[in-house]
Amino acid sequence: MCILIVKPKGKLVPSDEILKECFKNNPDGAGFSYNKDNCIVLRKGFMTVEEFIKATKKIPVESTAIIHCRIGTSGGNSAGMTHP
Repeated sequence: MCILIVKPKGKLVPSDEILKECFKNNPDGAGFSYNKDNCIVLRKGFMTVEEFIKATKKIPVESTAIIHCRIGTSGGNSAGMTHP
């Protein structure tokens, strides 16, 4: 089962240690989305923990975000399957 983290508005993204643990347990890629200026920003296709953590640093504190770590169960393991 995939891991899904909800980051509330006004809160920081979880620590690098938490994100590493999530990715280690669900290593088939990651993605996230957040709200900004009445739009949804979608980022996916992170296939290494390093690129994933680096990208999450850009999630604004003032945004609500959904962060997703995937474990493949169907559909193959590719960057395109790393939906949040």
